[in-house]
Amino acid sequence: MRSDDVYRPAIPLTYVQLVIDYVARNGVAGETLMQGLGLSRSLLGSADARVSRHDAGAILLRAIKLTGNPGMGFEIGLASSITSHGLVGYGLMASSTLREGIAFGDKFLPTRLPYLRLDFYVDGDQAVVSVLDVADLGIVRNQTFEFFLVGVYRLLLQSAFGLFQERDVELWCDYPQPKYYGLYRARLPMMRFGKASNQVRFPAAVLDMPLPAANAIAVAQATAYLKRELVILGETEDLLARVRAVLVNPDGRYPGLEEVAQKLNMSPRTMRRKMAKHGISFRKILDDVLRREAITLLSDTAMSIEQVADRLGYSDAANFTRAFHRWTMSTPSAYRAGNSGEGGRTSR
Repeated sequence: MRSDDVYRPAIPLTYVQLVIDYVARNGVAGETLMQGLGLSRSLLGSADARVSRHDAGAILLRAIKLTGNPGMGFEIGLASSITSHGLVGYGLMASSTLREGIAFGDKFLPTRLPYLRLDFYVDGDQAVVSVLDVADLGIVRNQTFEFFLVGVYRLLLQSAFGLFQERDVELWCDYPQPKYYGLYRARLPMMRFGKASNQVRFPAAVLDMPLPAANAIAVAQATAYLKRELVILGETEDLLARVRAVLVNPDGRYPGLEEVAQKLNMSPRTMRRKMAKHGISFRKILDDVLRREAITLLSDTAMSIEQVADRLGYSDAANFTRAFHRWTMSTPSAYRAGNSGEGGRTSR
């Protein structure tokens, strides 16, 4: 199974909160962003809440539509700080050097953004943190990279406490310069678009300089906690992958919870308990499967809306349209019209 085929509910509340805070400053209530996604209670009620990348993407897309600002990635990246990244940011800041801190961040990034990976190396006099996407980020791919690249730049700059300056940094993007970049140019370090990969580049000379906030005990404490979190997330992803594997059927029939539990050799009660332990529900997993299948059928086939609805088990096209709008804030026909050919992704 490809990494982008696994439903990963591992995006922390703090990142979604950056989006909620921005739209609130622009007169949009947080509940509006999460309408129809079944996330309001978990997001607003628990500091440990996590959401799937699909739901996070839907929230980001809604924020863009509701505020009219496609530069949302830059906005939330600029609003991020060390604390936004939780113990990963704390551990990086407390590392003895930036080299060790980047290794720490690379190791534990799956606890924050499991659909991204880091590749760190030195290119001449430049240290390079290259960011790779290991899952399809869809139509918010560019904004996701803009948020993360700017976030990494700010995290490194804040952790270094003056070892290098904004003028020493370059951000590289593997897509063309967006029209909205001009609005942010003065607030960002040098950015270069149309490059081969997405990178944060800064002077390699600072990599092994001692960090002012170095604290070996703090790093050890953060490491112990994050190792446990990786185990928990791994258990969650395994359960989700197993449930989703049963739900994804080529004949278009989607079994209920009881049948899925039977195929996984557990009782419905045990399955509910295991999912509740990890903060997920069968309905949410099924919704994710249906949403992804709907998007695939609309993007990659010539099936009519009625045929797609029937394929997904909806009694009529109207019910499917309502569900699709709840998932994407778009109708099936509008989504198909706006995402034909490229599937909504910016060409590399």
